[in-house]
Amino acid sequence: DEWVGKFLRVLPPLLFGMMVLNLWVKVQLPHAALLHWTATAAFTLSLQMALKQPGFREAFKLPSPRVLQESLARLTNQRLLEISESGGALAPSGRGYTPSQLPDALVKQVQAEPSADVLVILGAQHSAQKRYREALYCLDKALQLQPGHVRAHYSRGQVFSL
Repeated sequence: DEWVGKFLRVLPPLLFGMMVLNLWVKVQLPHAALLHWTATAAFTLSLQMALKQPGFREAFKLPSPRVLQESLARLTNQRLLEISESGGALAPSGRGYTPSQLPDALVKQVQAEPSADVLVILGAQHSAQKRYREALYCLDKALQLQPGHVRAHYSRGQVFSL
């Protein structure tokens, strides 16, 4: 633990120095874009490879991808259960919906759809037409079908912010 603290204290000035050196080299060289791409790709790939190693994740106290996915699914299921128990309202601020406010044809269509991917696309279509309640309904149903659906989480966050 002590070495991690020492390393983290030295890291900001080290990164700043590397950034200044990197910027100076890029300004001086005509092939700076290629150098930048190579350095960025090397850093990204090495970070991805390091994150796959359990020892690296343990050193920085990072959970494994499996644990993250399980906790995301558990939290999503809890939130969706709260939503269904409260009659479908998503937020007290009025950004949510209740199924009675939605068109009956949409409710029937969404209830009959077995694919979370199709519901995400349907939600995106409603969002593009500025029908945010309908979009949220489609995305919530997609998350009920597949709680770990990354695109549904991302899309729901985007729609909810509008």
